[in-house]
Amino acid sequence: MIETRNLKKSFGTQPILEGVDLFIETGESAAIIGRSGGGKSVLLKHLIGLLHPDSGEVLVDGESIGRMNERQLLRIRKKFGMVFQGAALFDSMSVAENVAFGLRHETLTSGEIARRVAATLEMVDLPGTQKKNPAELSGGMRKRVGLARAIIYEPQIILYDEPTTGLDPIVSDSIDKLIIRVRDQLKVTSVVVTHDMRSASRVGTHVFMLHAKKMYAHGTPEEIFASKDPIVRQFIDGVADLKETQF
Repeated sequence: MIETRNLKKSFGTQPILEGVDLFIETGESAAIIGRSGGGKSVLLKHLIGLLHPDSGEVLVDGESIGRMNERQLLRIRKKFGMVFQGAALFDSMSVAENVAFGLRHETLTSGEIARRVAATLEMVDLPGTQKKNPAELSGGMRKRVGLARAIIYEPQIILYDEPTTGLDPIVSDSIDKLIIRVRDQLKVTSVVVTHDMRSASRVGTHVFMLHAKKMYAHGTPEEIFASKDPIVRQFIDGVADLKETQF
């Protein structure tokens, strides 16, 4: 279970989140939508303790993490895997080395690590790619390696930051299907930050919309995409508000 209560965050004098309330059940697949620069990624980083709130609370399985020290946070972060927007692979490492990076502090033999890497790459449809370098991979393949690195140590929660950004519709669809497969096979809670409406409708069992620095709307994909609320409708339909547009 993941929860935020009246979460507030500013950078300098610029408020980013102003009282965000969020509740995600264990095993749920939550899509968080909203305008670019609207605080989605900032919210995601609070959930894993990479950022600390100015006020309010972040709770993971009932534990408030906002005031935890680094040792306490390390225990909480072991519950998470995170897939970054650009995959964040190490260019100087092979695919196998990138995927195994999360196991570097585990007491495993090289043979055990190799077997886990192979099994994880098989799960994300990249068998036999261990020796390749990131520069040899397509954008979609890099995203899959990033996901493999996130799931190899069997987290309970996976966070995705714009997983389909920069991908064509066909590759985006394959990534969405992979997110669903990983959720169902590993029984993980998934939190997907996206501005891709097709992706949100496919991967989310629940959709949350950030607007004006708060959680403006939430519901099932069917409820959100059938909403008559003008602000929700404007975002889903991709219609610009001319009053806010600067030429």
